[in-house]
Amino acid sequence: MKFKELRGLALGLILALIDAYLIIFNMINGNKSKMIIGLLLSIFVFVILVFQFFIHVQEYGVVLYHFVAIALLPTLIEYKDLVEIELKNKYHVILKTKYKTYHAYVFNALKFKDTLMEMKNQASH
Repeated sequence: MKFKELRGLALGLILALIDAYLIIFNMINGNKSKMIIGLLLSIFVFVILVFQFFIHVQEYGVVLYHFVAIALLPTLIEYKDLVEIELKNKYHVILKTKYKTYHAYVFNALKFKDTLMEMKNQASH
């Protein structure tokens, strides 16, 4: 099952706004080389917006994204390592493991939490 990651969507939208500004600014100033670079960056932004970051719930664990320095990197959390799943608000779920605490930001946090609890219970049997 897939859940859409909000931080990935926000990152894509911010990059799209910056890229649109760069293209328009360089088009007005007549700087064709920088405008071409902006157009090439728009391909990257398009890929981010289309193939967004998804949190994948599998039968062995959950793959979610967390910030390391300046990058969103995927992390596999196995159900045997999950200690507690806490619903913070309708977009924020806190996953506490034996080793670290992870924050997941999804569009439907209640459904995400219920799915994780169900998969965790299935994995423990």
